[in-house]
Amino acid sequence: MISNPTLEHAPPLLNKQKKINRNWLYGYLFILPTFGAYLLFSLIPTLAVFVLSLFRWDFVNNPSFVGVQNFNRLFHDPLFIKSLGITFSYVLYNVPLQYLLSLIIVLALSRPLRGVKAFRVIYLVPWVTTPVAISIVWKWVLSPTTGVMNYLLGKMGMDRVDWFSSAMAMKSVLMVNIWQHTGFSTLIMLVGIQSIPKMFYESAKIDGASVTRVFWHITLPLLKPTLLFLFITGIIGSFQIFDAVYTITNGGPGDSTSVLYFLIYKQAFNFLDMGYASAMSVILFLILMIITLLQFTVFRNTTYDLS
Repeated sequence: MISNPTLEHAPPLLNKQKKINRNWLYGYLFILPTFGAYLLFSLIPTLAVFVLSLFRWDFVNNPSFVGVQNFNRLFHDPLFIKSLGITFSYVLYNVPLQYLLSLIIVLALSRPLRGVKAFRVIYLVPWVTTPVAISIVWKWVLSPTTGVMNYLLGKMGMDRVDWFSSAMAMKSVLMVNIWQHTGFSTLIMLVGIQSIPKMFYESAKIDGASVTRVFWHITLPLLKPTLLFLFITGIIGSFQIFDAVYTITNGGPGDSTSVLYFLIYKQAFNFLDMGYASAMSVILFLILMIITLLQFTVFRNTTYDLS
């Protein structure tokens, strides 16, 4: 009697296919809540902003279609152009200073020092604290009349500083933000450095390479993927600075700290000009998209082999 191989193997294959289909179904069911939240709170509002940027709407009357009028108005608005300049200036200072400070801290924490584990916990405390609470505390610390900072400067024989003047307000916001977020970037850099295989450092030690050469030729090149992640998230986060500006300076004095995110908030909820605020948000989205693509272009030809 001649056996038929197809019929003999058909039941196990069908069972295997059913099991695979069932696993796929379970997988989709598990990601369904997350996908629903992303759809409801991220994707749909983003698309709504693009649509709303073509309308005039004040929450009370029905939206009226105005085409690209909101965008045309943007490029003739001196406050929008000024806010864009303030935001770019803030990003150019915030990202390099924060990551340079993080790199210095992480190189120190990579050494076998006593109490280093406790310090790794301490520097993360500002990052896990709510931004509004931190801003309120710093507003009191930097108060020109009753603040601790000016009290300490006076004890050291130094002149008092008006931390909320036009010349100093943005620097104060920058200082608070760096103090709060340096812990997170330090943590990510520390993980990146610890993932570099020890054999590279051992080979460099055998060859007699100096500490500087080890840093430039081993640590920094192999840390580039981590730095790329930090630069992308850091620049996006810096463009979205709002809590510290709103709580500490409220955009002032004058418009000296009126960053783009704060201006969008004012247009939307103070002046009820939702269409104009949406047009600003679209421009901000395009700026972040271009900067992110540029960063990927710079790093895309870099390959890494950590095996």
